[in-house]
Amino acid sequence: MLLIIFDLDDTLIDTSGSIIPYKLYRALQSMIKEGFIVSSFEEAFEILKRVDSYSDSSLQGLKEFLEIHDAVQDKFLQVAFKEIYHNQAFEQEILVTKNAQETLFELSKKHSLAIVSAGILDVQIEKMKKAGVDTSIFSRIVVCKEGSKREHYERLLEDLKYLPREVIVCGDRIKKDLLPAKTLGCTTVHMKWGRGLYQKRGVQEVDFSITSLDQLKPILLQLEKL
Repeated sequence: MLLIIFDLDDTLIDTSGSIIPYKLYRALQSMIKEGFIVSSFEEAFEILKRVDSYSDSSLQGLKEFLEIHDAVQDKFLQVAFKEIYHNQAFEQEILVTKNAQETLFELSKKHSLAIVSAGILDVQIEKMKKAGVDTSIFSRIVVCKEGSKREHYERLLEDLKYLPREVIVCGDRIKKDLLPAKTLGCTTVHMKWGRGLYQKRGVQEVDFSITSLDQLKPILLQLEKL
């Protein structure tokens, strides 16, 4: 039995496809209400989406978007940040990534599963609930602040009593999700989804890359033979 630690956004849940566009739309509306001026809402929204897709986070994308418009003001950033990160109202459908549901169910029969996700606990739990992710199949769900996840991985290994060679970490962000796990000696799997599609720095340090969760299965078979 292996321990498989997943990131949540753009690894299990299609955040970039089914959440971020809606959140960015609401964020732009909120900034305009605060006095942010655009000549065309549609054009500004397209620019915001494009900038966000290449950024490490929506916060970084917002800052760059405001810089482009010479409108770096705390009031704009604060209302947009609140809309994206704190608003728990998900009126739209939230989707999982390709083959996530069936793969998680299958993996849970043989392996121990966990989640380490950056964000706000209530918001992340609501996302999983809305997407239909069965939280009961996970041994642990850890929601932490942005930054290195190394200490959270270390604690999971210690609490669940796994050696690094018995642990796989799967996430879309190489620097934040995978490299901290690599330094511990865990096997790393890069999920090329959402922001993960544009991650280039550190690619050579990742053990495996996948584009859908079911591609984990042959990797697990390979590791079990070692």
